[in-house]
Amino acid sequence: MRITSIINSVIARAQAVCCARRLMHALCMLAMILLSNTAVASAATPRILQLTSNEVGEASVRLRGDDRGRLHIAYSRGGQIYYQSLHERGMLIIPEELVGAGETVSLAVDSQGHPHIATIVESQIQYSTRSSGAWVSSSVGPALDVSLDIAQDGQPYVAYATTNTPNGRAHIRLARVTPPSLADDVE
Repeated sequence: MRITSIINSVIARAQAVCCARRLMHALCMLAMILLSNTAVASAATPRILQLTSNEVGEASVRLRGDDRGRLHIAYSRGGQIYYQSLHERGMLIIPEELVGAGETVSLAVDSQGHPHIATIVESQIQYSTRSSGAWVSSSVGPALDVSLDIAQDGQPYVAYATTNTPNGRAHIRLARVTPPSLADDVE
């Protein structure tokens, strides 16, 4: 079974779980599976990698694998979103980086291995991507919740819930996101 299909299977199970403790348990199990199913692993005890420590109840964690065998992890801590990347055998590729403010996080990885992150900051969707080693961000619009994915053509999309309506009902919307460039951040 390919590592990517293992990752997607565990992610699907973890997303169905509403409790942060169970989500963290599922991610630890994924790390154990990945580290124990490598070509160099045999009867050795699988390793669990401690990436960070959060306060109980503040963890929002997302994990994605790419075709190059890298694991991409985005998580919240103290009202901020952080990102790390590891090789599937546990070798750190990108140490912890601050992406920006946010509590909940949605993560997608494009075909070239670039991470894309959507989060909610003060009831607004904040979209960020890592390009040429730097994070660039833009605001998308008002929302209560957000999910991000990359289409086959490489275009990022967000699905989001908003109650910014006259009748107060929640609307579920889909929006194509235009990735910001480094030039957009220069004043």
